[in-house]
Amino acid sequence: MPSRHEIVAVIKDPMYSQGIPLTTFEHRALSTYPMRRLEEIPVASNFRNSLSILPKNSGKRIAGSRRQHSIGAFYISTVATELPETKKDFAVKAKFINAANLFHDIGTFPFSHASEDQCTKLKGKTHEQMAGEIIHSHKHLRTLIANYLGNAALDLLPALIEGQTSLEGQSIPYSLLVNAKNLCFDPDGIDNGQRSLQERGLTSFKFYDQLRLAQGYRMNDDGIYLELGGMHDINGLLQARKILYDHINSPQNMSPQATGARGLELAYRENQLPDEFTFYTDAEATSFLESKKMNSGTRVIFQRLARGDFYPRVAFYTVEKPDEVLREYMINPDSKYLLADEISKMLKTDPENVAVQMGKDKGHRRIQIPIIIDGKITQFRYHVPETYSAQIYVYLHGNLRGRIDEVRQLVDDKFMRLTVVKNLARAA
Repeated sequence: MPSRHEIVAVIKDPMYSQGIPLTTFEHRALSTYPMRRLEEIPVASNFRNSLSILPKNSGKRIAGSRRQHSIGAFYISTVATELPETKKDFAVKAKFINAANLFHDIGTFPFSHASEDQCTKLKGKTHEQMAGEIIHSHKHLRTLIANYLGNAALDLLPALIEGQTSLEGQSIPYSLLVNAKNLCFDPDGIDNGQRSLQERGLTSFKFYDQLRLAQGYRMNDDGIYLELGGMHDINGLLQARKILYDHINSPQNMSPQATGARGLELAYRENQLPDEFTFYTDAEATSFLESKKMNSGTRVIFQRLARGDFYPRVAFYTVEKPDEVLREYMINPDSKYLLADEISKMLKTDPENVAVQMGKDKGHRRIQIPIIIDGKITQFRYHVPETYSAQIYVYLHGNLRGRIDEVRQLVDDKFMRLTVVKNLARAA
């Protein structure tokens, strides 16, 4: 953590009662536009929350924005990188790891992950990969990083954010302290688990101690590991993640995500999304998508979302152990939009009235950082399902509820053709 004489400000944050100390570098970095923009993107950013829920509760936000989350991840990182003095040279590496955590969400698209399909196609980059473009293209931020961290940081920070690199050619995967590949044991995941639950209003209960987890990080010549006195905080973090993702994957949340993505896809097909769309705030993107510049389908979808007119789910399919043909189909992000096209053509209805979402469950995931509990290494896995499964969700505008059976028949036929494994389970 910064030494006392370096601290120029302390940020108040409801997640951390003691406040978050900042040095001149972080204080100045947070004043740049790329970081100020994140204040206008909620932690709970998506088509449901940003268009319908949060605008009605703008004065009641608890744990806030992507900018606040970035500061929280930075703070967790400063605690985690305060490692034993046997690694005195780590202080040099720590400043890069801490800065990467501060900037890890700098490339966030409007509506966050909900717009990832179209924004990635538009830019040819994921939101993590956008970090490098923003750092290099924004003069103030580029100069600030170069002056405080050196020119090498201009490429090193984006590489750490993408989870691609160790430092100075060493084999130790320092990027696990920035991007643990969605396995939640990194400063991003440790801060986000608790913060997202509170921001969404799901619970105010504190499932784990963020700082205690961060203080458990250790490093030796073999790599990075966590050393903890018990399983309480690990189990608490995983429980918080389960509650969060049960909500994210719930029908009431997935419907607006599928519908909003459909609206964005219609705009993308009409070449109506400008390059700068990927750097809009949620409010800017909403205003743009509801404007007369848009095709009627996109405009109608986002007007419906803004008033909470969410489409009901009319079919849900699970395919256990899908074959390679179906796996390839599911991997293609365009498949869900093409299936929605087929359904709308069959029903002879406007394309904005049909939306499809696809997902997959990979089964057990191994936490990449070794965990030592009471002196013993724990081979820790989480996520209960043991086999890969594919899920398909179909949503129709309420006016088409009377045609559900036709939709189900089309999807049944399609997926029986796609997969040789006759294990399609359908639920209303």
